[in-house]
Amino acid sequence: PQEEKKQPRSGKSVTKTGGKLRVQSKRETGKWQYGSVIEVRSDADVRLLHSFRVPGVANAFSFTPDEKTLYSAEVTGNLGHATTIRAFDMGTGEQRIIASCPGKVRQLTLSPDGSRLAANMEFGPFEFGAVAKQTEVLCLGLINVWNLDEPRKPKFLTFSPPDEETADLMNFGLGPEPQQNKLIEAIRRIVPVKFRFSPDSELVISETSEGFITVHELKNGTPQSNPNTSSVNMLTTMKIVTLSAIPQDETQFSIELDDSEVLLARRQVDGWWRVARDGKNKGQPFKVEGGSYLTKEGETERKVALLTLLGLDAGTDLSALESIKHPLGLIEIETEISGINFKLTTLVNKAGETKTIRQGGVEWNGQDQTENAVKDPDE
Repeated sequence: PQEEKKQPRSGKSVTKTGGKLRVQSKRETGKWQYGSVIEVRSDADVRLLHSFRVPGVANAFSFTPDEKTLYSAEVTGNLGHATTIRAFDMGTGEQRIIASCPGKVRQLTLSPDGSRLAANMEFGPFEFGAVAKQTEVLCLGLINVWNLDEPRKPKFLTFSPPDEETADLMNFGLGPEPQQNKLIEAIRRIVPVKFRFSPDSELVISETSEGFITVHELKNGTPQSNPNTSSVNMLTTMKIVTLSAIPQDETQFSIELDDSEVLLARRQVDGWWRVARDGKNKGQPFKVEGGSYLTKEGETERKVALLTLLGLDAGTDLSALESIKHPLGLIEIETEISGINFKLTTLVNKAGETKTIRQGGVEWNGQDQTENAVKDPDE
C-alpha cells in the first residue's frame, strides 16, 4: 500500500504587532514540508488579511510606519544557518526578496525615515567563515544595514574583540574551559543584543547584555569615539549614579524605568548589590568602589572606571550631577531627599525641539537599615 502523506504540524509561533495590523508566523514541519506560514491580521478584529508561505522559519518582522509593507527574516539550515529578507506588499499581496546573509536574525528594525532596514545577526562556528568572507572582518557580532534603494550593498557594523584577544576567542569556545569562559565574557561585553536607530536615521545605537553601548555612523559604518558621552545604558547609568549618592546606611532602593515593573536593589552582606524582580535576582551583582564600577560573573570580577563609562571628566562629583550626555541625547538628573529622577531627551528636529524617550526614578527609604543587610539567596 502507498504510504499515506503526513500532514504538516504547527510548531513554535512568533507574533509581532504593529499599529492596526499584527503578523504571526507559524512554523510547519512534516515529512514533505518544512517552512512557515505568515499570517497578517487586523489587530482590531483579528480578521485574516494575508497569508504567505515561506520555505524557512520566519522569526523576525518589521512594518513600515504606514503599514503598507511588511519585512520579514526567515532562517534555513540546521548546523549552519542562512537568512532571507523579504518584503510583502500589504496592498497587492506581492512579495520580493530584499537580501540574503549568513546567520540568524535576532532583531529586524526599519529606520524612522523608512530608508534603511537593519538586522542584528546571531551566528556561531558554522557560520563564522561565511560572515568573515562577507564582511572581511573577524567579528563576534554583526548588524547588517540595507539601504532599501540599493539593498545589494549593505553596510556591515561589526563587533570585534581587541586584536590581542582575537586569536584566543575566535575558536568559538571549542578549546579548554578557561577559553570558553573568556569567549562568554567577551560576547556579553561586545556583542549587541538589541539596537535602535537615532531619530534622524543616521546612527545605529546598539547595546550588549552587560549594558555597554556602541554608536555607529551609517555614513561610513564606523563606531563613534566620543569620550564625553556615556557608553552604558539607562539602567546602568541609574545604578551608578544612585550608588554614588545614596547614604551609606541604606541597604536597598527601588528602580522604575518607563513604567515597567519595579525592580528592587538590595545590598548583600558581602557588600555587593543585586537587583531582583518578584523576589528573583536579575543580572549580575554590582557595586561602586572608589572610582570604579564593578560587576561579578561567578567568581570573576570586572572593574571599569565609572567616570569613563559615563563620559565624564576626572574629578566630577556624581552626587551633584545634573545631566549626562548620552548617544541618543541628554540624561537629565534631578536629585531629591530620598531618590533621584532620570529623563532621557533627544532632539527631534534642527530647530532644537526635544522629546522624552525614556524616564525613570530611584527611591530609597531614608532610614537606617544597616542591620537589615541580606544574604544573597543564590549563595
